[in-house]
Amino acid sequence: MTYSDSDTSSQTSPRSSTERRRSSSAKEENTVDGDDVVQGHILWLPPKKDLPERAVRRAHGKGAVEEGIFNHPVVVISRPAEEENLVHFHLITSFQGKKLHEIYGKANEFHASRRSWYLPISPTPDHPDAVSKKARKRFPTMQLRDDAALRWGSYVNIRHIYKVEWAHLRPYTNPDIPGDLLYRFERDSMIRML
Repeated sequence: MTYSDSDTSSQTSPRSSTERRRSSSAKEENTVDGDDVVQGHILWLPPKKDLPERAVRRAHGKGAVEEGIFNHPVVVISRPAEEENLVHFHLITSFQGKKLHEIYGKANEFHASRRSWYLPISPTPDHPDAVSKKARKRFPTMQLRDDAALRWGSYVNIRHIYKVEWAHLRPYTNPDIPGDLLYRFERDSMIRML
């Protein structure tokens, strides 16, 4: 199972998240409106072939951008004032339908470290290491606003921060939910994610 549909989200937009997107040229062209590119919104990073070369870069650190990040939903974490056309984001993954403990299930240090990179998004089961009150604070389950749900059980990778021109992103949609809901994280979830 991989993400292959377009996606949209909003956190601090002047519109209510329950308000459906009105028909607009942005929607008809499957583009994102700049007003929707705010912290906490979930958008769609298109396939690599649909983007200019090196469109996605690491916001921090060095190294190549992994091939597997494309064609996935992303959560906006910032929109730098000095680079208004860019957005910083975390990747959202479904692990192709697997749970975090199925991917990194061993008790060794490597697997424990890798598990710490991911936070589940409700209704995905809680983080496998969230076994105490203290651990649940460290590994909270992220909540979307207005009882929205992603298409599959998913996790936010909080380890890596990438950047891209926001005009390359697309709205996120869930074909299982009718209408054009703006997908965004609750405020408390964003605070914990950052």
